[in-house]
Amino acid sequence: MIGFIDSGIGGVYVLKKCIEKCPNNKFVYLADNKNLPFGNKPQKVLQKIAEENTQKLIDMGCETVVFACNTLTAAAIKKCRKLFPKTIFIGIEPAIMLALKDKEKALVLLTEATYKFSRLIRKNKKNKNLLFYPQKNLASDIENGKIKSLDSYFKKENVQGVVLGCTHYNFIKNEIEKYLGKVNFYEASEGVARRLYQFAQNSERKNITFIFTGQNEKEKYLKVLQEKKAR
Repeated sequence: MIGFIDSGIGGVYVLKKCIEKCPNNKFVYLADNKNLPFGNKPQKVLQKIAEENTQKLIDMGCETVVFACNTLTAAAIKKCRKLFPKTIFIGIEPAIMLALKDKEKALVLLTEATYKFSRLIRKNKKNKNLLFYPQKNLASDIENGKIKSLDSYFKKENVQGVVLGCTHYNFIKNEIEKYLGKVNFYEASEGVARRLYQFAQNSERKNITFIFTGQNEKEKYLKVLQEKKAR
């Protein structure tokens, strides 16, 4: 059984990619919407959140846990690997290396916590081809349908690419292109799916279970999961 953790609906995008790659598995998606958003919390708080949610998934029988959240990956996956050595952990990081490989000037959208705690980000903060815009509430605003104008989140920059460093941001691609113009998007869900394929059993009847720590929004999440049009 494969478990997924995110603060809300963003990780469903990752789940969808993983199901496409590894359909014959049992999946449990834990949406910790009680603690939404993750991106403005201290590292110790995020580590506690990750530990508690991981334990819930392990208790349900999950042998592999996907942190479908850049923030949790940056702040807590290393500690969780030490605490739960028998569990396989797969994380997700902002796809800045893909943007740099294409030698494009890219705007990097990510949470404040990912910006603070990601080793990958720290190593590349001074790269002149990357323009970082840490966000405090963008993920929760997307989750709650409160996006009006992107002016309040980042400036109009002359860039060729946008790195979506939070899984929630996949849901505003159209709005970003209306604001910035045509850009290439970079995000890491395909890489997560390929990584998961190495560990997934791929021999079970597909089953998907959603768990919520706050309000149950199963219908909303299933609708996103079942959308045929790729975002």
